[in-house]
Amino acid sequence: MSRSPSAQPSSLCNLFQYKKIHRTTPQPSHRCLSRAHRLPAGVSQKRGRSSQTQQTQNILVMPRKPRLDKPGFLHHVMVRGIEKGLIMLDDIDRKDLLTRIGQIAEQTGTWIYAYALMPNHFHLLVRSGELGLSDYMRRLLTGYAVYFNRRHERVGHLFQNRYHSLVCQEDDYFTQLIAYIHLNPYKANMLHSLTSLKEYPWTSHPFLLGCIEHSWMDRDYVLQFFGQDSEEGLQNYLEFLIHEAGIDRSEELRGGGGLRSNGCCDTIHGSGTEEVMGNGDIRILGKGEFVEKILTQCNDTAKNDPDPEDQLKRAVLEIERVCAVHKCSIEQLRSGARTKPLPLVRKHLAEILTGGIGLKLSHTAKLLGVTPQGIVNMLRRK
Repeated sequence: MSRSPSAQPSSLCNLFQYKKIHRTTPQPSHRCLSRAHRLPAGVSQKRGRSSQTQQTQNILVMPRKPRLDKPGFLHHVMVRGIEKGLIMLDDIDRKDLLTRIGQIAEQTGTWIYAYALMPNHFHLLVRSGELGLSDYMRRLLTGYAVYFNRRHERVGHLFQNRYHSLVCQEDDYFTQLIAYIHLNPYKANMLHSLTSLKEYPWTSHPFLLGCIEHSWMDRDYVLQFFGQDSEEGLQNYLEFLIHEAGIDRSEELRGGGGLRSNGCCDTIHGSGTEEVMGNGDIRILGKGEFVEKILTQCNDTAKNDPDPEDQLKRAVLEIERVCAVHKCSIEQLRSGARTKPLPLVRKHLAEILTGGIGLKLSHTAKLLGVTPQGIVNMLRRK
């Protein structure tokens, strides 16, 4: 006798009610290590205090501020390899990543103003499209990581858990960000001189010089910040680049709202975190009024967003209703079985939960017992 679907809501809701994660982590194998961190032959991986191969860890999930992300925001994005490992091993990798940056930008309506590809990280200066920065970065990083792991026969994560992004005040910081990003190879001692930056093909500096073309970039838009026309803008840009080459702006361009920009940021030392007091926010690079404007826009959006707890309750009730109609249990729905009518039921629920209720892909996937990519595939099928 099948269990009644009405007996299941608490178990489904409990999928999202956790404060502590108990997980078992095996010692990393040679295959799981990134190429930059593989051990030489004959050298064993050091073990922790326990000699057992598996250790149980209690990890407290700490809340973190949500990413500030709305269409039209200017973002400085930095993506770093896990444990600072290499994320591009040769020009084939660099070409693939650069192609993805451009193609996905055109597909999502994202504007790219500057980029710099480095061995273990890369920078982007972007204006988010209609779907926001998160959609663009998810597609970019997931697609490239799958390609990289397949090509180099590796497994595991390629990037650090969360890419770094700052919402930037365009009028005050655009020119500095362009120069900062383009100077990365030079300041990392990868080039013999500043003039050789023209020959380095993995920044957008050669694009501004007219040496290469990208349909997904706008040269005139960038150069207008440096001069009245493209010719004057290019000359002023090159002079500004020489000036910026002798200045370290890494601290100044880290963000922190108006306070860091004005040199009066208070830092709480020893806590492992940095707090910006007063009229500032570590997610924003800009002056005080700009910080207030961005936070107000995002708060107004948040007020209009549906309550996540209410969404979850509605989703659980909808799953119960649909399972009752099709005479299947929730365990069967979440089992991954392909027997009829389960695939059609999952697809129907995926459409309702994401489109009608507005549930996130990750939450929908967890409720239906599949992966987020599985939800995407369901929604694509006619």
